[in-house]
Amino acid sequence: MHKICHIAVVSASLRKRSCNRKIAQVLGELAPPLLRLEIVEISRLSPYTLERDLKPPAEWRVFRRQISAADGLLFLAPENSRAVPGALANALNIAAHSEDRNAWEGKPCAIVNVPMIAPPFSRFPPRRSRTRRLRQALSILNVPVMQTPRIINDSDDLFDVTGKPVNPATQNFLSNFMSAFENWIRNFRH
Repeated sequence: MHKICHIAVVSASLRKRSCNRKIAQVLGELAPPLLRLEIVEISRLSPYTLERDLKPPAEWRVFRRQISAADGLLFLAPENSRAVPGALANALNIAAHSEDRNAWEGKPCAIVNVPMIAPPFSRFPPRRSRTRRLRQALSILNVPVMQTPRIINDSDDLFDVTGKPVNPATQNFLSNFMSAFENWIRNFRH
C-alpha cells in the first residue's frame, strides 16, 4: 500500500485573489487520494540576509519545517518579466539555508506557469521557455523538476465567481496534470 505524499504548494503571487491561488485550491480538490496539497505562505517572509539567518525569525523556522517535511513540491509561478518573482527568490534562499542544509534538496517538483494576459502592444517577443529561470534556480538547489511544461493560458477567464473552473476542458486539463504529477512523485520516490 502506498503512503500519502505531502506536497508543499508555493505560489509566487502574493495577491490574495490571484489566479495562482485559485489554481492551487482547484488542484488540491482534484488531487488523487494519496496526494495531500498544502499551500505554504511566502508573503510573510522577511528578506533573507546572513545576519538575520544567525537568529532566524519565527516565520522562517515555520516555513523551513514545512519544506523539510514535504515529500514533493508544486510551484505556481506567474509571468514576471521572465524572471523568478522576488518573493519566490527570497523563499528559495530562506529554505536553502535551513540550519546549514538545503531544505529543498532532492524533493521532486512540478511548475505550473500562469501567464498574465499581455496587451497586444507588448514590447516583449513571444516566450519560448516561460519557467527557464525558475528551473535554473531549482537545478542549482538540486530539485528535480517534472519535465513536461504545464502552462495555463487566459488565466483571467478560467474561473467563475466561486473559484471553480468555467469549462470542463480546464477541469480535465488540471485533473490530467494532477495524475501526471502523482506518477512523477511516485516514480521519483521509488
